[in-house]
Amino acid sequence: MIVIRKIWKWLIVIRAQYFQKGVGSLKAWISTLFLLLIIALLNTSVLNTELKARSVDEGFGSRKETPKRGDILDRKGRSFAASRLSRDVIAVKRPDTPDMYRIIAKFMAPRINLTEDEIVEAYNNTKYNVKLVEGMTQQEFDAFCEFRYLNFSRELDNFYNSNPGLFDGFKDKSEFYKKFDREFGEIQARKSYKRCYPGGEMSAHIIGYSSDVHGEFTPWRGLERKYDDTLKGGEGRVIEWKNARGEKLPGFDTVRKGIVPGYDLRLTLSSEIQSLAYKALEDRVKSTGAKGGCVIVLDAPSAEILALANYPTFDPENYNDYINLGPDHPDTLPPDEYRLNPMHNLVTQLSFEPGSVLKPIVTSWALENELVSPDERFEINPKGIKIKGKDEPITDTHPPKKTEFWCVDKINIHSSNVGMAQIGMKMGRANLVESLERFHFGEKVLGLIEEYDGNLNKKLEEVIIGTPSWSLAREATVAFGQGITATPIQIIAAMNVFANDGCYVKPRIALDASSAVRETYYFPQPERERILSQETLSIMQDILESVVNEGTGTEAKGMGYRIAGKTGTAEKPDRVTHGYYKNRHYACFVGFGPLPEPKYTILVLLDEPKPHWGGASCGPVFRVIFENLMVWDGIPPINEKNTDEEL
Repeated sequence: MIVIRKIWKWLIVIRAQYFQKGVGSLKAWISTLFLLLIIALLNTSVLNTELKARSVDEGFGSRKETPKRGDILDRKGRSFAASRLSRDVIAVKRPDTPDMYRIIAKFMAPRINLTEDEIVEAYNNTKYNVKLVEGMTQQEFDAFCEFRYLNFSRELDNFYNSNPGLFDGFKDKSEFYKKFDREFGEIQARKSYKRCYPGGEMSAHIIGYSSDVHGEFTPWRGLERKYDDTLKGGEGRVIEWKNARGEKLPGFDTVRKGIVPGYDLRLTLSSEIQSLAYKALEDRVKSTGAKGGCVIVLDAPSAEILALANYPTFDPENYNDYINLGPDHPDTLPPDEYRLNPMHNLVTQLSFEPGSVLKPIVTSWALENELVSPDERFEINPKGIKIKGKDEPITDTHPPKKTEFWCVDKINIHSSNVGMAQIGMKMGRANLVESLERFHFGEKVLGLIEEYDGNLNKKLEEVIIGTPSWSLAREATVAFGQGITATPIQIIAAMNVFANDGCYVKPRIALDASSAVRETYYFPQPERERILSQETLSIMQDILESVVNEGTGTEAKGMGYRIAGKTGTAEKPDRVTHGYYKNRHYACFVGFGPLPEPKYTILVLLDEPKPHWGGASCGPVFRVIFENLMVWDGIPPINEKNTDEEL
């Protein structure tokens, strides 16, 4: 402004000189107007400079803002995970004096409907970020903001004058105000989105969970993490007018830029089927005394996952209560220390030796490639078969009373290890590995960060005359499900080939992602890969139907429906002795139906149930789920009596 005053004085002098010299008035006024224009420009520049200087104290404040995270929905649009707007009062814990929290609490208590003790406890029980109030109404939130950003200085004066003796620990009023200002400045009103999980415990393992610190979401497991880029949206900026204390100035609108809400993710899961599967699993785990288990339900033709349940489970909204309950790899512990981490997703994280459920997969590949024929007979000795390189003979759980000769159908119906060992040795390492790879064992299915891919032990080789090979013992044992590992999701994907016209379709769980401000994105359907011919498929479906009708899977048979499937009872490996436990098993049943056009494929797995047989323990769970699905779909049972008479 000093510069402007000097220019103005200079203008007056020049104007006086012009008129004194008799210069025409027009010329004088033109010159005057020109100088006035220069003054106006300088004045604007100086004023802008002053405004910029003031903006250090009073001006724009900018902060980033996380957009609303997309919901995770079932196939009909019902919510498994959602973001709800929450109006909160938060604070950063930065103590200046031992008594400051009590003073803050006394000052704040009437404003946020908490007692002094509750506020002090919130501070003392939190390391850094304190959430004093959560989920305020709009009216409560507005009232607090008015107090916090407009009226607190006046009320603080009243508070100080009304509480003599409360501030004896400070040198003077100035010191108290300085320290209080710093502490109180960390208390803010905040609107943010809180992640909640309406699906609750029944879907916790597949949905996953996210931590939330000041509206910043960090996904940790499940679909929350896999599809984080889809759900999180685009982060933007919020611009606000603030004073030197960082307080919002009244009368100035908040501006939001670049904030794009996340996509809503719609899944293949069905809430009704998920609930049915979870409840049936929970009941069976408790009735058999199992340590845990899982269930998967596929839509057979499309391989869409309709349900994926685990038990025991956890609360995704309080995941911190479960993190340290057990190891992430429970099988590495000896039996007396065995604990199952309830956050351990058996569907994708249990990599176990599958046992007998692998037999039809190996058998079908041997038939498809004419490595064995349907009529070829194998000797089944009740005492088992001795294999070179294996100390004990391979035996059957349900052997014949005397030596018999069985074809591949009877070997599978009665789940003969002796018969499968001979088929495996006849196939050899290369064909066994090819059969497993063609059915996509050793590959992740869902692509979750925590998912295992199993182990085909292809690198576990012995060199015989310079040629990579397995021992005869390994060729024999792999054929009936020992010596390799797989996950339940891999097993049901492979078994679904028998229900899906001989084609492998990779199971999928995401249908589309939609947004109110962006176009809907449809996830591509997986390709159909033919694995088996119609001839082989027909043979295998007959075999697997016989497993349920007369073999080891009779407990799974539903009244009036044609079912096919395979049982599995897998001994757990003992990592200390490098052998197998005799009293610790995974029991499994995988089935599909109704034939002749299967609609559903269902896997049930239990961890150490009693009885430990796959058919006896898991079959009833399959039957409960399948029969309910038939009722829901309005598919009537077959009248077996009338059918027999017609035939």
